[in-house]
Amino acid sequence: AALAAAAGMRRPTLLLLDGVIKPENVGSLFRSALAFGVAGVVLSPGCADPLYRKAIRASMGAVFKLPYTFAPHWPEALSQVKAGGYGLLALHLQGSVEHTAALGANGGLAPSAAAPAAAGPPPLRGVPLAVVVGAEYEGVGEAAAQLADERVRIAMAPAMEVDSLHGVDSLNVNVAAAIVLERIFAFNRAEPADE
Repeated sequence: AALAAAAGMRRPTLLLLDGVIKPENVGSLFRSALAFGVAGVVLSPGCADPLYRKAIRASMGAVFKLPYTFAPHWPEALSQVKAGGYGLLALHLQGSVEHTAALGANGGLAPSAAAPAAAGPPPLRGVPLAVVVGAEYEGVGEAAAQLADERVRIAMAPAMEVDSLHGVDSLNVNVAAAIVLERIFAFNRAEPADE
């Protein structure tokens, strides 16, 4: 059965967790997902159980408000999500495009009057989106990344670049997911007249 959009949203958005093993991160991801209108969460094998007490605490109860499922056949489950009409967006350090460009001027939804006509529509415009985030140290696995319609990165300040002595090359998985989910949310909210 198709998943309905969350209340107040035009289209359903999914959050897919690829090997997120820390319960605190799973809980925080559920909390961010609930805050930004995600309709459901899919967990790959190896993910921490969202009903573990640390996950529940970090989620502030969001694990009880969002439908979720464990996908025992990963990454094959991603093919099923795509077959269900979702555009698959993988947050990836080797992302070929910044998330803002992949989502377009209006969060991947219908073209906006403010968007430049010459730019053309991003590949994810006009479809419900499924956002894949990866484990704390490895990120999205290569098998899952290969199935993505778009691998995206989040632009960061030069201080985050890794050199031979210093550097942090990524954000916490929840922070990264929240940045992307908020962009989708901002343009996916239904207008009061749409509801």
